[in-house]
Amino acid sequence: MQDPGIMTGRQPNRAGPEIVVVGGGPAGSAVATHLARLGRRVLLIEKAKTARPRVCGEYLSPECLRLVERLGALNSLGEERPYRLRGMRIHTQSGSVLLGEFPALPTDLSASNEPGAGLGSWRGGLAISRPVFDSVLLRNACRSGVEILRGVTVTDLLQDSDRVTGVRIWSPEGFWDLRCRLVIGADGRHSTIARALGLRKAHPRLRKTGFILRYQGVADPGPYGEVFLAGDSYCILNPMGNGRLTLGLVIPAADVSSWPGSPETLIARRLETFPLVGDRLGAAKPLPEIRGISPLAFRTTRQVHHGALLVGDAAGFFDPLTGEGIHIALRGAELAAEVAHEALAAGDTSMATLVRYERLRRQVLLPKNRFCAVLQAVIRRPLLADFLAGRLMRRTDLREAFMGVIGDSLPTTTLLRTLCVPGPSK
Repeated sequence: MQDPGIMTGRQPNRAGPEIVVVGGGPAGSAVATHLARLGRRVLLIEKAKTARPRVCGEYLSPECLRLVERLGALNSLGEERPYRLRGMRIHTQSGSVLLGEFPALPTDLSASNEPGAGLGSWRGGLAISRPVFDSVLLRNACRSGVEILRGVTVTDLLQDSDRVTGVRIWSPEGFWDLRCRLVIGADGRHSTIARALGLRKAHPRLRKTGFILRYQGVADPGPYGEVFLAGDSYCILNPMGNGRLTLGLVIPAADVSSWPGSPETLIARRLETFPLVGDRLGAAKPLPEIRGISPLAFRTTRQVHHGALLVGDAAGFFDPLTGEGIHIALRGAELAAEVAHEALAAGDTSMATLVRYERLRRQVLLPKNRFCAVLQAVIRRPLLADFLAGRLMRRTDLREAFMGVIGDSLPTTTLLRTLCVPGPSK
């Protein structure tokens, strides 16, 4: 059934929106919602007629819940009964194990999972399928006053000299042009907006391929996500509840391009390097569809242009090891909405005004990206990975700070301060 207020495959009823948001994933729905609540006329365009699976670990960090709450969608998210995660279990290549829990968790997990228990006091992570999560946020955007158009494709930008003035749209009815004051590209890693502006570029170092598989019939793994390290590769298991599990496998892109067989045989071979993964899966059966992306990491030279800006994966993607993708999408959407609203109020959507969004992104998001870069360097070296795991398991304060940074609820400076002072042992 089509959601009320969401049109499919036809031109919008209202001419001349102030803002066109391209993409209906978490970043697009969030930025559209924030701007509509600020009184802006927003049209969101999503090419898919219905929400569909994505290449995603389907994990929300603890801080994502606070961001969803600020969107006004936390109750709706709770109604979907997402699976609650207390923390992560990290396995190094030599067999060392780090079990870390997110800070400020309730001691009784069973009580928080009782029917009708809300998410308002939950301080852990969540696992939820992307079609469900995307639908929750899109319906919330519609309730917030966003006009939504599904089943049409933005094929290009309209530009006057060097300024973006709108988008060109294709639907079964044909092409049409739509003018607006600001275009926000939230259309993912293959962003039409980033490509049209010539902003996307390859990451200088990270050349990885990611695969996502989904399993049914998994024995209860408990309330922890798991990460298995193996030198240049890693595997992530995210329990989804009801016997379901999402598996993410990240390996060097060169291994994929040189493999003579099918993706299925390559994945099976690489999973053999993680013996415990097979134990976790047991007799579970993979669902038939395998999704992959290569290369995983990429950058954009800028995230703003005259009359346009980029949010979410369209603005760049680093690596899924710590599951920061959805957090960056939701937090970046808040920053984009703040700058866009002020620019429109001032009647100036030039790059000189919108560049404040880039500065805010660096200020708010860059520290976590640097943390992820250091963590990537560590896990590629087994001795360092073992040293880190051992240090974290011996010091409860350090482990809590580490998990707070992983969960996006504590700044990286907290971890640095904790590293510099002696602390209590386990």
